[in-house]
Amino acid sequence: MKRLISLASIMVLIFALCVSVNATDARATTPNVTLTFSGNTAYCKARITSAGASIDAKMTLKQGSTVIASWSGSDTSALYLEGEHTVTKGSTYTLEVSGTANGKSFSATTSGKC
Repeated sequence: MKRLISLASIMVLIFALCVSVNATDARATTPNVTLTFSGNTAYCKARITSAGASIDAKMTLKQGSTVIASWSGSDTSALYLEGEHTVTKGSTYTLEVSGTANGKSFSATTSGKC
C-alpha cells in the first residue's frame, strides 16, 4: 500500500512539473507585423508581447535589400511600433522586426506590393 501511495505521489509530481513547463511556453515572445498600403504610403506596424519581459526591438522597411525607413523602441511586456513612409506604386516592400525580450532574440517578417 505504501508503495502504491509513493508511486502515485511521484506521478503527481511529474505531472505538476510538465504543467509548469507548459505555462512557461505561454509567455514566449510573439511578434505580429503588418504592412499595408494606401496610395503611395506604406503603413508599418509591429506588436511584440512577452509577459513581464523587457523588450527592445527595431522595425525596418526595405525595398529589395535597401533599408528605406526604420523605427525602434523599448518597453516591458508589450511594445507597439508604428510608422509610415512614402513608397512607389508597383514596388514590393519587406517589413522586418527583430529584437530581444529578456535577452532572447526574436524576429518576424512580412512583405507586400504597393
